[in-house]
Amino acid sequence: MNNIHYINDEPLAHLDSTRRLNSFIWRIMYKRVCKNIDTSILNIKNIKKVLFNKNGLNQMKIEAALPYVSINNETMWYLADDQEEYYLPLSISFTDSNMFYDIVLIDGKIDIRVKDLRKKSPYLNHNPILLLRDLKKIQANFEVLLNTI
Repeated sequence: MNNIHYINDEPLAHLDSTRRLNSFIWRIMYKRVCKNIDTSILNIKNIKKVLFNKNGLNQMKIEAALPYVSINNETMWYLADDQEEYYLPLSISFTDSNMFYDIVLIDGKIDIRVKDLRKKSPYLNHNPILLLRDLKKIQANFEVLLNTI
């Protein structure tokens, strides 16, 4: 699975991965998604429970819409092939091989991202979750993962 890369160690919120796209519509849609996050499921305590699970699992398959899960439980700086440094945060990735979603934990803040495979950069290829249906899908998969671990 692909790791999610950031330019620096700060959450992006409604910005794209390059921090260049600062759309007013994205800001409004992102706020709507944030208001609808089920904090009983997607909270820092539960995310840490998955990241630092007892079994030490980094990859697994669950019975859900996005069955493949990858966990990155170490933060690090990465020197890429393009000679740029990128930050790899704590993250939980869900995929069905077509769509890639990431729950990222940076500096005590939750950042939910979707990978955009149409972007040319192999590293900075993600955007914020802007649709409620995507959020509901992630929350349902996270709940299954939480019950599995």
